[in-house]
Amino acid sequence: MQGLFSCIPEEHVDYCFEESYPVNTFDFVENVIFEFIKHSYYESLPKHSLRHYVPYSADEDDHSERMRFQRSLNYAQHYKDLNYDAMGRANNWDSQIMKDYECLLKKDMGKMKSRIEGYELSEMDIFEHENIQNLRIIKSIVEQRLCSSKKVSNRDFIDIFTEYDNWVIDLINDSKKSQDKMLFNSMAYFTIEWKYSLEFIYSVADYMEKNNIEEADQLVLRALALPLSFQSRLGVPMSGDNRMIKERQRLIPDFISKESYSPVMKIYIDKYVEIVGLIMIFNNLTSVDGGLYKDWFKRNTDKNDWVSFLEEFDLFSTWHKKEWTNKKISLVRKLIKQMYPFKF
Repeated sequence: MQGLFSCIPEEHVDYCFEESYPVNTFDFVENVIFEFIKHSYYESLPKHSLRHYVPYSADEDDHSERMRFQRSLNYAQHYKDLNYDAMGRANNWDSQIMKDYECLLKKDMGKMKSRIEGYELSEMDIFEHENIQNLRIIKSIVEQRLCSSKKVSNRDFIDIFTEYDNWVIDLINDSKKSQDKMLFNSMAYFTIEWKYSLEFIYSVADYMEKNNIEEADQLVLRALALPLSFQSRLGVPMSGDNRMIKERQRLIPDFISKESYSPVMKIYIDKYVEIVGLIMIFNNLTSVDGGLYKDWFKRNTDKNDWVSFLEEFDLFSTWHKKEWTNKKISLVRKLIKQMYPFKF
C-alpha cells in the first residue's frame, strides 16, 4: 500500500480517505488490484478472426449465420461510436484523453494489413458484442424502451428482469466449475454492471421505496455510476469509466436522501470522484521500473492469484434477488431515465 500511494501528495490522500469517509484505503487498493487483474486477464486471452467464432453451415453457400453475426457486431459498434462521440464532446476532443477511448473505434478494414488480419477478437470481445442482442434488458435500455410503461408493460418489465436474473444465476453457478469459468463469468458480470448499472439502479429504487424518497439527485447518480470527466484537485483533467460497483451500492444510504444537494453531499461526491480518479491514475499512468503498474502486475501474477482474489472480492455479491412492486418498477424506470436521458 505504501508503494501505491508514494507518488500521490500526502494531503490529497488525506483528503480522499478522511477517517469518517465510508470509502477507505483498503477499498481503494482492492479496486486497483481488480483493475490490474482485469487488464491481465484480457491481455492473456487469445484473439482470433471473426471466422473462428462463426459456426459455418455445411452448405458453403449458406452465409446466414455469418451475416447474423456481422449484423450483431455492427449493431454493437454503432453504440460504441456514439459513446466515443459523447466522450469526445465532453472532453473537447482532447487528443491525450481520447487515446483512452480509441478502443471504441472500429478497425479500419480499408487498410490492406487490416483486411489480411481481419478482426482480432477474444472470447470476451465476442461476449461484449453479443450481449446487446442476447439480453433483452440491455437492448431495452440502449433503445430507451425500458423506462417507458407505454413501450414495456409492468408484466414485460418483470419478465425482462427475470431473464436477466436467471442469466446471472447461471453465471454464478457456472463460475464454480473451473478457474477459467470463474474468470470469464466474473468479467462478464462486471462488464454488464459497470456499463448499465442494473443492480445499482435496483438497489437505489429499493432504498427509495423503503424510505419514502420520491426523487434521487441526478448529479449524485451520475457521479456514482457513469463515466466521469472532471478537473482533479491534483491539477490535471481526468476522464474515464466509473467502476467501483461494490462501493457505489454500499454508499447508497450515505448519498441518497430526501434532502437536496447539500454542501456536505458535495464534499462526499467530490471525494468519491477523486478516488475514482486515483484508480484511473494507477490503471493508466503510474509507472514502476520503467513501465506501467498493471503491466508489472501481469508479469508477476498468474491465474491462480487472480482467481484467489476474485473468490474473496466476490463481484456477484452485488446481485440481488428482485422483489417487485408497481412503486419500485416506477422508480426504476425513473432512475434509468435520469441516468440515461438519451439513446446510447
